[in-house]
Amino acid sequence: MKKQLLNILTIAFAITTVGVLLDSDRVELNVVMRFVEYFAMVAIIFTILSSFYFGVKFMLNKFKFVN
Repeated sequence: MKKQLLNILTIAFAITTVGVLLDSDRVELNVVMRFVEYFAMVAIIFTILSSFYFGVKFMLNKFKFVN
């Protein structure tokens, strides 16, 4: 399970990094606000990805026991 969480976290960091690089917002934020925004996006994407992954995994295991 630890490896799965690390893989999901890596994907979340990659998606967030691509999103930050592609962001066309020209507002100059201070450094602290940039880090807060970055890690907040990582947390949001990690939560969405992990809930989707473990939800699908749970449902597949549940249906496997029914058959």
